Amino acid sequence: MPGPSFRDVSKLALKAGREVPGTAARLLADDRAIALARRATRRAGLRRAVAGKLVLIVGTELGADQLRDAGAEVRCVAATDAPDLAAGAPDVVVFCHAPVAEPAESTDLAAAERSLEINYFAMVRAVLAALPAMRERGSGQIVSASAAAPDVAAGDRAATAAAEAFLRIASAEVQGDGVTVTRVHLPADPERAARRICEAVALRTRVAPVRLPI
Repeated sequence: MPGPSFRDVSKLALKAGREVPGTAARLLADDRAIALARRATRRAGLRRAVAGKLVLIVGTELGADQLRDAGAEVRCVAATDAPDLAAGAPDVVVFCHAPVAEPAESTDLAAAERSLEINYFAMVRAVLAALPAMRERGSGQIVSASAAAPDVAAGDRAATAAAEAFLRIASAEVQGDGVTVTRVHLPADPERAARRICEAVALRTRVAPVRLPI
């Protein structure tokens, strides 16, 4: 039996959100989306989504092996190299935002500037470089993945908040252009984190299998 379509996943999550008020609705929608996403993103589903496509993964190698096995061309790069490579018109760009400062460096201005450069400005430059080609061909995806980090410095929190705000604006501006912006929160376990990235890429929906979708 074929797995659910991306549209089915989105409709189910939205329906759950309408039927149950408040936080319970969001959690129920997320849990149902997660269950369906895992069915939809088995090897065959992921292959249908990414085979023959160029995926640029920034700041991590999580999910790279699974995407390659599904037939995607995957390039893993550092944040500082992302803007130049994003101009090469990738089909999917995945950013992994990870802490770059120690929690004790919350009052360190240099640490905050370093985090903003890596987790915010580099992402903004790469998105702005990739979007023109994506919009022109009418397809593309930006995935923003936040690594699990219970205790982070102020600069890292500021960079992540700025990235979220920028992507919300970008998501609204490209609506209707065939470009999808998805945000996922990664669990601490590397295997589960890699699976979460693949789920987000395969689903290509704003209602991502996460707690706080864009």
